[in-house]
Amino acid sequence: ITNLQCGQMYNVSIKGTSNECRESMGSHFWIETAPCVPQAVNAQLDCATNVASVSWDSSAGALWYIATAVGGDGLTRTCHTRQADCEIKDLLCGQEYYVTARALDEACESNQNTGHVVVTNSDGNFGCHPRNITTNLSCENNALIVTWTASHIAGSHNITVQGRDGYFASSFSTTGTNW
Repeated sequence: ITNLQCGQMYNVSIKGTSNECRESMGSHFWIETAPCVPQAVNAQLDCATNVASVSWDSSAGALWYIATAVGGDGLTRTCHTRQADCEIKDLLCGQEYYVTARALDEACESNQNTGHVVVTNSDGNFGCHPRNITTNLSCENNALIVTWTASHIAGSHNITVQGRDGYFASSFSTTGTNW
């Protein structure tokens, strides 16, 4: 039997017939088809917290959902929920993520939705701040050494040194991870 609708309960009856007997007592049972594929997946990344808020339309037959974000670097993050939304954590700022959702019940899971959503930071820019910034002052040379973990998509980083009194000492741009 083909072309059953997703997320539905069906009553299946089996009855036997023969030339001598028109219809014999049969058996019947209920089956439930796999949940429907979630539709209208939407996602937005908050770069301040590296959390994507993901939502979708509820699916018939779903007991819970799994949303998956796959980054351009191949890293995968997921969230599990009984609602039609969840938060995917530990994402990298400025990375493009392809977000899909699938629905599950006790026995089956839907296919992933075929569409995807590209998630960027909430203001639409790809520039992200460097992390793990450390400074080391060399009193002998009157120099400051700055190191950082570069934003994976930034073409350059601007370094500004300003005195406590507001005096602007210098500003430099570099494509490395130290200065």
